[in-house]
Amino acid sequence: MIKLPDDIESLKAIVLEQDEQIRNYSDLLSYHIDRQAKAETEVQRLNATAQMDMSERDSTKNLKWLFDLSKACHVIGTPVRLSDSQVENIFEAFQELEQRLNATAQPVSDGWVKCSDRMPEEMSDVLVTDRKDVKDMWWNGKKWDSWADRYSLDSNSISHWMPKPAAPGGQDD
Repeated sequence: MIKLPDDIESLKAIVLEQDEQIRNYSDLLSYHIDRQAKAETEVQRLNATAQMDMSERDSTKNLKWLFDLSKACHVIGTPVRLSDSQVENIFEAFQELEQRLNATAQPVSDGWVKCSDRMPEEMSDVLVTDRKDVKDMWWNGKKWDSWADRYSLDSNSISHWMPKPAAPGGQDD
């Protein structure tokens, strides 16, 4: 059973509070409807340009298109649907991107790898240099580390690393 307030002022206050909540819900609903409409329009635009964009072999453009489509589909709660040729082109774009990344991470001719290109596997002993000294250290995932702190290099100054060479084996010296 609902009990109404005894005085008219209390009733007015309740009605005003309810009216404010209704306006807030209405504004929120309008925002989400507008956001969904914009996302649906973006999905339609991206799908309309899909064949043109995906026919090009520009991996950066293809990956940006996929990212934009994924964002728009996420907003409206729709899964991304791609044709077989689009999937092939995206796969090729990722392969090309992987090749570019691997090409920049190749050791220079002397075997040294720039730390800015890639880091070694975590916890594997490698040789490191600050372009002056060479030391035996390992990358722990966050910084360079060594058993001999006294003789180690400053972690921030290390510019290159290289795998340690194999020990001599099986030969009589």
